[in-house]
Formats: sequence, structure tokens, C-alpha cells
Amino acid sequence: MSSAAGPDKEYGNTVNRETFRTSLDFLNLESISRSLICQEDSTIYCLPERAQYGYNAFIYEADAFAEDGLEGSLVEHVVKESEMFHAKLGRFESASERPFFPKELPDMFLPPNQCVIIDVNHKMWDVYFQNLLPNLVKEGSDGFYASSAVRDANCLLAISKRVHTGRFFAESKFTANTKEYTAAIKAQDKEALMNLLSYPKVEENVKERVLMKAKKLAEEVAVNEESQAAYKIYPSLVRELYARWVIPLTKEVQVEYLLRRLS
Repeated sequence: MSSAAGPDKEYGNTVNRETFRTSLDFLNLESISRSLICQEDSTIYCLPERAQYGYNAFIYEADAFAEDGLEGSLVEHVVKESEMFHAKLGRFESASERPFFPKELPDMFLPPNQCVIIDVNHKMWDVYFQNLLPNLVKEGSDGFYASSAVRDANCLLAISKRVHTGRFFAESKFTANTKEYTAAIKAQDKEALMNLLSYPKVEENVKERVLMKAKKLAEEVAVNEESQAAYKIYPSLVRELYARWVIPLTKEVQVEYLLRRLS
């Protein structure tokens, strides 16, 4: 990706946001698991939508529209404009909905509340454009610039929500094992918290589940040679996305949330 400015970097700041929901029903592990499974579908289905277009490097050039007074790349502009509109409606009052450009957001229509924000979107941005996208789409340009940029924005927001939902899992685990987690939090022991949060068997199940879903989707969309070329999705790439980035970043969000849990 060309040297676009990328998203704003905000990590662990306290800003005006919705009070974190702590009802026992919502923080039930089973309930959160169902939500994550639904979010897997959103992530997996948005990827082939982007894969049907070429890489279209033009939309990532930072100064492509400078003469028209547009700062940043076309993709950045699409993401910013989408987030600005959704912010007015209160989308980012949810702790799992993190904007990529928080400094650009306007005031919302409703009065905000206060909660701690854990945000790893700046890392997710780099992962998407440097690792995922080049392996997902075909090289070259096909002229579908706007469509490609919109699909990029959809993928980024879907993956981001999946990652930041991790804080709800962290709260649920804390509630179920308060004594052990409290000791690690008071010691600010990241390694101990990571060990408490990690369930290798569960993580492996997630990787295999998204792989199977991606394989099924690939079979459904590849009904002929033309559609197979248009929807170029690699199930192994989806598994790698989860194994190398989604799961580790989700756990990072959990640890950072818990480090602030008692303050």
C-alpha cells in the first residue's frame, strides 16, 4: 500500500463513550460466543466481495486527489466519511465498535457517557493492507476504484468489531474468576493475564470453524469458472487471518482491558 497516513493511533485512552454494559446476561460466555460466531460470518463474507476486484493501487495513493482538496487516499476518505456519519448516530458508543479515525468524528446527537477505550485499529489497518489484501486480490487495476474502496472499508470495520469484542470476553472471564485475575491485575502482570486468557483448544476450534465456513462459501460462489475467478477467496487465507492476527489482537485487547479493570 502506498504511504497513506493511516488511521489515528489511540490506545487505552479514556474518552466520552457508552458506559460498559456489565449485565450478567450480556456478559455470559455463551452469549458472547454466539455473537463472535455471527461476526465470523460477517468477516468471511466481506472478503470475497473485495476479492472480485483488482488490487487497484490508485485508491491507496495518498495524494491522488490532492488537486481536488482531498487529504489522504480514497480508501481513507471512504472510511472517514462513513465513520463520521455513523458517529452522529452513536455507533461508536459501543465498546466493540472502534473507529479508525477517532480524531475526525463529529459530536453525536445523544449525550455520551464515560468508559475506557482499548483500540488496536492502527495495527489492524496495517495487517489488512500489508498482509491480507495483497494475498486476497488479483494484481493490477480493473478501474473499479470506488467499489474496491467501499469493500475495503466494509472488511476493515467487520474485522475490527470482531477483535474489539474481546473486551467483553475479558470481563466475563474476570467475573468468573475474580480472585486470580485480580492478583495478576494488581501486579500488572501481562504474561500472567495472557496465560489466564488463553485456551489453545478453543482457539484451534475457532481456526478450524472459520476454515470450514470459508471452504463452504468458496464452493457456493464458484459455480462456474467465471464466478470462481471473480470470487477468489482462499479458505487457508481466512484461517491464517484468524491464527496470526485476529486471535492474537483479540487477546491483546483483553489484556489491555484487564490491566485497567480495577482503576
